[in-house]
Amino acid sequence: MSRLETTISGKRLDPFYGNAAADYTRVLWPGGDEIKDYEIFSRLVKQGLMGFTTTKTLTSDERKPKSEFAWTEEYWQGIQSMKLPNVGIYNYPFEKCDVPTIVSYTSRSSEESKVMTRHIEEKANKNSNIFATEFNLTCPNDPSFPSCYKESGIEFLKAVRESTKLPVFVKIGYFPEKDRLVDFGRKVEDIGIDGITAINSPPGMGIDARTGTSVVSQYGGVFGKGLKPLALRTVNILHENTNLELIGVGGVYKYLDPIEFLFAGANAVELSSTLLSEVYPKDNETDVEERMVESYWKEFLNRFKKDTEDFMETKKKSASEIVGQIKR
Repeated sequence: MSRLETTISGKRLDPFYGNAAADYTRVLWPGGDEIKDYEIFSRLVKQGLMGFTTTKTLTSDERKPKSEFAWTEEYWQGIQSMKLPNVGIYNYPFEKCDVPTIVSYTSRSSEESKVMTRHIEEKANKNSNIFATEFNLTCPNDPSFPSCYKESGIEFLKAVRESTKLPVFVKIGYFPEKDRLVDFGRKVEDIGIDGITAINSPPGMGIDARTGTSVVSQYGGVFGKGLKPLALRTVNILHENTNLELIGVGGVYKYLDPIEFLFAGANAVELSSTLLSEVYPKDNETDVEERMVESYWKEFLNRFKKDTEDFMETKKKSASEIVGQIKR
């Protein structure tokens, strides 16, 4: 057994990390989109550099809003206002999912949730690579979508749970109040949701002091290294107060970061900001070619995996053996 192996909802994943539901090539070059993202991540999974891939959050209809993305602290932190651009769930080529895949999606009503969930299950019945869903219950840039902070969010999750036999994860934002987080987690557990992905980008703002202007049109979702302490706390509270499976996400840059999530109680980890920071055009670059992106990611993930394996070897532990084993 590999020291980096984990199991999520009965699915063996090795290594225990994959990519988060986010925009990647759309940020990096004109013409990029979530289908191109999947193609690249699929090849990386096949090479053993990630254990799974997560689709971009899909909506019922195709969305082509203006997307904004900016770094605010070098390449460690930034702010984005992507507003969920995607091809639409009914246009997504699920038949081409050829590696372990979590389908991320969201909707605007409970009824729409049911229809979308049934569509995913229909596709999963024909393609066993689709092994779980991730309902996005927090979008910092579009208030028309459901929120984990409102009671109505539980009604959305009930509709999802009633509509599929697939494992269901819910992606949430940051809860400052521990009691509210525990209450939410227990309600989610009571209605039969399998797990939680934590955390999504909390709302924030970035300002360029040289010009006095906002780096995006107004507010957006914060991403980057600063999210890790918030995400670790969220995962640990849920681990200690529920029996949910947990996927940690937020602020993963170095190989020790996902191990911290394991200690906090996560069963698996998703990477996002570090993938973008590795390939984002730097000061003397004008763009990034597709072939460069995949090459850089492959080089980074090879190093990331080796460092993680070496660390686990020194501990003589596997990923599953340290889940929740934090020392106080």
